[in-house]
Amino acid sequence: DMGARASAALSIDGKDVCMLNLGDSIEVSKSLYPVSTICLTTEANDWFASLRSTLQWNVRVAQRANL
Repeated sequence: DMGARASAALSIDGKDVCMLNLGDSIEVSKSLYPVSTICLTTEANDWFASLRSTLQWNVRVAQRANL
């Protein structure tokens, strides 16, 4: 978008940030060598549980009283 307020960046697995410029494109494809996984419940439930755990969604940190 020509009116964008900021540039975009691409990072895969949190490594090597690559800045994207106007006109750049990204191609995403499926690997020829998929990784087998074992699901505790369903793929979707396990994926969301992993996100929730990693990002600590709905976790309240204990706060100290103001002294």
